[in-house]
Amino acid sequence: MENAIQIIKTLENAGYTAYIAGGAVRDMLMGKTPNDYDIATSAKPEVVCSLFPKCIKTGIRHGTVTVLMNSAAYEVTTYRTESGYTDNRRPDSVVFVTDINDDLMRRDFTVNAMAYHYEKGIIDPFCGREDIKARIMRCVGNPAERFSEDALRMLRCVRFASVLNFKIDPDTFNAIIELSGSIKNISAERIKQELDKLLTADNASIAELYSSGLLKQILPEIAIKSPAQAKIIEDRVKSVSKSVAARWAAFLWDVADDAPIITNRLKFSNALKREVLGVLKYKLNSVPVTKKDVKQLLNKTELAFYTWLELKKAEKRENEQIISEQIISDQMLSDRTVSLAKNLAQDIEKNGEPYLIRHLKVSGSDVLNAGFKPQDVKKVLEMLLDAVMDNPQKNSFPELTKMMQEYKNLKDKEQ
Repeated sequence: MENAIQIIKTLENAGYTAYIAGGAVRDMLMGKTPNDYDIATSAKPEVVCSLFPKCIKTGIRHGTVTVLMNSAAYEVTTYRTESGYTDNRRPDSVVFVTDINDDLMRRDFTVNAMAYHYEKGIIDPFCGREDIKARIMRCVGNPAERFSEDALRMLRCVRFASVLNFKIDPDTFNAIIELSGSIKNISAERIKQELDKLLTADNASIAELYSSGLLKQILPEIAIKSPAQAKIIEDRVKSVSKSVAARWAAFLWDVADDAPIITNRLKFSNALKREVLGVLKYKLNSVPVTKKDVKQLLNKTELAFYTWLELKKAEKRENEQIISEQIISDQMLSDRTVSLAKNLAQDIEKNGEPYLIRHLKVSGSDVLNAGFKPQDVKKVLEMLLDAVMDNPQKNSFPELTKMMQEYKNLKDKEQ
C-alpha cells in the first residue's frame, strides 16, 4: 500500500485529490490483502503522466493511466461519469469530473463503490460496509440501469457472490433474471474470464448461474431442468481441484460431446482446450486397475489423468444419489478402485516408469540411424514404448537399440 499512498501524496502535492478505490477497499475491509490497488483522482490523464516518470497510457480515452513504481503497476483513473450504453457493453460518453462521489455513483455494486484515503478514512456513500457485514451483493442505485449499462455486470454479480460467498439482493437478482438475455451482447473473452473466476471459487455457484437465467443464455448446451440438477453439477465442480482445467472439465462433464463447440465458442486457449477435452474424451472409460492399463491411459491424458479420476469418483457419487430410481451405471466404481488407480499412477511417476514416447531413451533420430524409413519412425517408437510399459527396466539405449535391430531384421525378412 505504501506505493499507492505515495502516488496519492504526489497527486495531492500537485493540487489534486486522490483515493484508493474499488475492490481494494472491499478487500481491506474484509481483512484480505488486495491483489492490486486502483487509484481514482481528480487529475486528468495528461497531468498524471506529467507527474510520474514511468507511465503507460493503457486506457487514456476513459481516463486510465498505469503508473509504474518500484516494479509494481498501479491503475490511476480520473473521476468520471458515464452515459449512453447502446450496446450493453461500453459507455457512449465519458465525462471527467472533480468529485469522488460522482465517480463512485457510476460503479456496479455497493461493495465496490467505496474509496479510502490514508487520512480521511473510508468514503462509503452507498452503505457498502453494511452490505459487506451482511454479506450481500447489491447494485448501486437501480439494478436494471446498472445491468443495462454493462450486461457483463450480471455475470460479475454471480461471480462475486461465489468468490465472496455472499447472497445476492432480491431486487438485484430479479433484474438479472429480467435482463439475462442481454448477456449475449458481451464478447466471449469477457464471459470466459468471469466464468473462470466463478468456477474456481470455493463456492462456485452453478445453482445461481442456472436460476438467474444466465447459464441458459451463455451455455444452452447445459440444459439443466431443475434446481436439484444444478446442485448436482455444482457439487461435482466443487469436488475437483481448483485448477481452471479441472473445474471446466467437471462443468462440461454432462455435455462432453458438445465440449469442442463450447471451447471454441468461448475462445479457450489451445493449452486449456487440450487439457479439458483430454479429460472429457475418456469419460466412458472404466477406471484402470492394472499398472499397464494406468500407463496406457496416462499416455492418452498425461497429468489430466488425475482430474479424470476425480470426475469418475464424482460420477459414482451422483449415480448413488439416483440409485432409488434403479439407474445404476456400469461405470460405478468403489472409492477403493479409484484410490488404487491413483496410487498406481503416483508409483509410475515416482519410479520414472515410461508411458510417453518422450520418456524413451532413444529418439526419432536413433530410429533413423537404425535403418528405418522416416514414415516408420512413429510406429517403431510406439512399439518400443509398448514393450517398456511392460518392462520398464528395458528402457535403456542398449536394450532399445537391440529391440530395434530385432524388429528391423524381422521386417527385412518379411519383405
